[in-house]
Amino acid sequence: MGQATRLAVLAFCLGAAAAQAQNVPQWIHSLGDPSPAARLTAAEALGNMGPIARQAVPALARATRDPDLSVRSAAIGALGGIGPFAEAALPELMTALLDGKTGLPVASQALYRIGPAAVPPLIESLAAPDIEGRAHAVLAKLGAVAVPALKRALNDPREPVRSSAATTLARIVPPAPREAVKEPIAKLIAAMNDPDLLRRERAIQAVGQRGAEAKDAVPALIKLLEPGAVSLPLAVELQYGRQVRASHSHHVIEALGRIGPTAQAALPSLRRFLRDKELEIAAAEAIARISPAPGPARREAIEVLVRAWRRGGEERRAALEAFSRIGPAAEDAIPALARAVPEAGAPEALASIGPAAVPALIESLRSGDRATREAAMRALARIGPAARDAVPLVAGLLPDPQAMETLGAIGGFEPLIGELKARPDVRLVGPLVRVGEPAVPSLTALLHDDDPRVRRLATQTLGAIRAKAAAAVPELIRSLDDPDRSMRQRAMRSLGDIGPAAKDAAPALARLVEQGDYGDAYTALHALSALGPAAAPELARLLRHPDGTLRHQAADALVAIGHAALPHVESILQDPQPAVRMEAEAVVLRMGKP
Repeated sequence: MGQATRLAVLAFCLGAAAAQAQNVPQWIHSLGDPSPAARLTAAEALGNMGPIARQAVPALARATRDPDLSVRSAAIGALGGIGPFAEAALPELMTALLDGKTGLPVASQALYRIGPAAVPPLIESLAAPDIEGRAHAVLAKLGAVAVPALKRALNDPREPVRSSAATTLARIVPPAPREAVKEPIAKLIAAMNDPDLLRRERAIQAVGQRGAEAKDAVPALIKLLEPGAVSLPLAVELQYGRQVRASHSHHVIEALGRIGPTAQAALPSLRRFLRDKELEIAAAEAIARISPAPGPARREAIEVLVRAWRRGGEERRAALEAFSRIGPAAEDAIPALARAVPEAGAPEALASIGPAAVPALIESLRSGDRATREAAMRALARIGPAARDAVPLVAGLLPDPQAMETLGAIGGFEPLIGELKARPDVRLVGPLVRVGEPAVPSLTALLHDDDPRVRRLATQTLGAIRAKAAAAVPELIRSLDDPDRSMRQRAMRSLGDIGPAAKDAAPALARLVEQGDYGDAYTALHALSALGPAAAPELARLLRHPDGTLRHQAADALVAIGHAALPHVESILQDPQPAVRMEAEAVVLRMGKP
């Protein structure tokens, strides 16, 4: 459609409601015009009118089968604009949804805007194969209004309907997490002596998974480490005896390590396995996890792991994994691990040890080797804010991307703010978002920077911090008047990203919807829709907007808010304009019964 025609359509839609209703027959007639352009213009005009064009529903339903794809899509969109009053077109809309030839998004949106009346045919369609999950998606978007019918569908005699209804219900109302049923510890202890080795090992593993809660199992586990604790049939003994006993002991040792400090009685038995090449790493890990404080047993265990790590190969990998699980108790290994940075596994093990490893990692930042510095920064980032002492050295490595990420992880936002002012770089957004709320005052101050690039990135970052950036809302509202249009658009999006915490922005955003150009109006409405119930009064007033697309989006937002918006919508039901009253009535119908 040409620009002049579009302007004419909009001018028509700006006319009085009575004039619109009087001209609906003319547009219905145009839906049968030989020219595809004329049919398209008619469908778009009827869609822009909304519910007042409901007498066009039969003609628009026929137009969903128009040979021209653009006309079909416009007709479907118009039926969505008419909303609940287009219920008679549900068969055609369901066909459009499921055949996928007419533009799936517009068919989905039309069914969604029809509301509760669309639920029965959507559920009925669950009986047929729907590989792309189209009906599921619409039902899930309809949300609460579809729940009663979906619950009834759980008893449908057709299995596809039952399973699809259950899947869709889970998307709308996620099931409450069920607490795992735990076997009594006493029962597991008894099962650890089962003659069947497989059942015995499962019981031992289950005990270990219970951690400190399984402290009563420690004496029984110690007995299972004694020589002769496992008896095997002669044939198995001759062929696999050694391997079976080693596997059995490994499970017992691992379980004791998981139980932790309450298993100290097992330390003498475990230290015996530090001289067993097959089990020394598992025993050393268990001892380190059980020992509550530095002492001979823990030092001996860490020395065993360091020796295994130095031998390389599979032993090195197993030792590094053990260090990672042991965590802070492996601090005696810090010097050896620090010398190994950037070797794979060493930085991760140091990060698992935690704050005690920070001084050694800071020393690695002074290395002339870039790979060593980057590995140290990754480990510091994993440690987090407890590594804040590294901020000065890491800041000196800017603008290295890894330095940016590390500063964000350890809370060093001051250098990041300085870097943003000196060299505006979108890569700084993620690290500053990771810092979160502490960076908000500094970012808010940058909204007044002379450089529009700095202002835009600061605004984008505040939006990405979301609700924790609520303190910046007053300044972001002022940014809606920024002379730089891209900055205004960014401020709108960021207010929407902050969400309900930016509710004070509702009047300013509504003003931009009503007075701004199309680009600003759509962006502002999207942001307004994200503010939640506080935006309901403004959204209800937008049901009077002359642009049909904006009206429909405002209606969608009100439906999403739900019954909390009803008082504001009901006030519009008294509007003197029939078209406005019908828009409000459509919203009420779509919400369903409270």
